Order: sequence, then structure tokens, then C-alpha cells
Amino acid sequence: MLTEDHFTLSEGAEHNNPRFLACKYCRALSLCEFSSGEGRQSKNDRKIIKRHRKIRRGEFPYRAGDPFHSICVICSGAVKTYALNRDGSVQITGFHISGELMGLNAVNTKQHTCDAVALENTYICEILYSHLQELCDESFIARRLIFRILGDQIAHDQMVLMPLIGAKSATQKLAAYLLSLSQRFERRGLSTDEFRLSMSRGDLGNYLGLAKETVSRLFSRFVDEGLITLKARHIRINDRKRLTLMATKAPSV
Repeated sequence: MLTEDHFTLSEGAEHNNPRFLACKYCRALSLCEFSSGEGRQSKNDRKIIKRHRKIRRGEFPYRAGDPFHSICVICSGAVKTYALNRDGSVQITGFHISGELMGLNAVNTKQHTCDAVALENTYICEILYSHLQELCDESFIARRLIFRILGDQIAHDQMVLMPLIGAKSATQKLAAYLLSLSQRFERRGLSTDEFRLSMSRGDLGNYLGLAKETVSRLFSRFVDEGLITLKARHIRINDRKRLTLMATKAPSV
């Protein structure tokens, strides 16, 4: 029997540690620590990072077309990004959890190309891009840290997408995504087997290219077969081995 005590992720997690649980595993931690030291001692005493801005559920850290000012780092909570197709339909482009970066795709265009909306009460830090550029001009160490962060982000994006690219059936797609999400939580130092799905069934279907009804039916099937336990949006992976087999060798649905 699952209770709320089994699940300690996301909402309220920020109160357990003043630096937030994600700080230790944040991709920008090295830059954050550096800018708080050497970077902050530079001639203009610039503040590179704006810390712990609260975004309430349903609010937007940024919208498509907004000028690009900062790279966002999620401290706690979850955010989805989406864009409009040419026919006006919505295409969800990603779900982002604590410790992950958003907004890097706007560095070149200087404006955001998608909307980002909080799926629950969320805290973010903002790395101010103009100040970051100045710091990189002054410091080789800062430039090296940025290259490391960008390389890690590319590797992360590949980790998220690769299991889905090879998935052919609806069963494979959902199983692969749950395993990918589990791996992302592990990289954040969180539980790999118990976590909260902040997105709705419809949003998850949109992202995976599946109907909402198909996603709901597959979740029920996974529960019936003992692969997972599901309580509202809280999920527990009970049989990782079989779920992995489904992700790679599932029959068509």
C-alpha cells in the first residue's frame, strides 16, 4: 500500500535544504561557485546568477518571441516547453526537472523560440547571459566551465532522445521514456524507482506522439502486469528488467 510518505520528490523539496536539493547535482554548479568567488571579485562586481526565483504553477519563465536574457536552471519543480506547428497545433518539445538547464537554444537567435510553463510550483536560478559573456572574456577558467556545461547538455539531450528514436510501438515509447526519466532522476541524486510525473497524460502523449487514450491504456496495462505501481501521478517502478525488455522488444500496439 503506497502512501504519500513513499514519495519525497518535487513539491516542498526546496524546504529540506536552503541550497535546494538540486544544487549538488546541478549542471551549472561549477559556474555558480566560480562566479560567486573570482567572478564576483571582478572590476564591475557583477552578479552573474539571480537565485531562486519562484514560478507558480501555470506561469511562464519565458514565452516564444521573448528576448533572450538568461539561461534558466531548475532548482525544484518541473517545466514543460512547447512550440506551435505551422497549422497552429501545439507540439511539446520537452519536460525539464530539477538540476537541468533551459533556454540554451535561444543563445544564437537572441530570442526564445518556444514557451516554457511551470507544471508545478517551481524555483529557478537565472544565469545572466550578458554578464556571463563578460566573465568569459576575462577568464579562461570561466570559458572552460561553459564548454563543459554545453558538452554535458548535449550529452543529456542525446540520453533523453536516443531511447525514443529507436522506439517503434506505443509500448516501446512509453517504457523507454519512463526508463529515461528514471535515469535523469538518478543523475539528480534522487530515487530511480519512485518519482512524480508532473505532466498530464495528454501532454505525455503529445510529446511521445501518442493519443491520450493510448497512454492511459498503457499505464493501466503496466499496472496490471505488475511493472509499475501508480497512484495519481506518483509512480513506482516494480520490475525494471521487464520494463527494459518492453522498451526494446515490445510488440506493436
